[in-house]
Amino acid sequence: SGKNHFYRANRELGRIFKTEHILHYMSDPLARQQIRRGLPKCQLDLALATIRN
Repeated sequence: SGKNHFYRANRELGRIFKTEHILHYMSDPLARQQIRRGLPKCQLDLALATIRN
């Protein structure tokens, strides 16, 4: 059914990467500034919504 060990391991790895990105974004003002500067407003809203989910 797709819920094998490999699937679960990859899902957890993705969650780790996502958490790491969020922590980096929250703790590094320069990273936030660079991300905000590089994205148009609509893409920034979408990126932040994706991170929150």
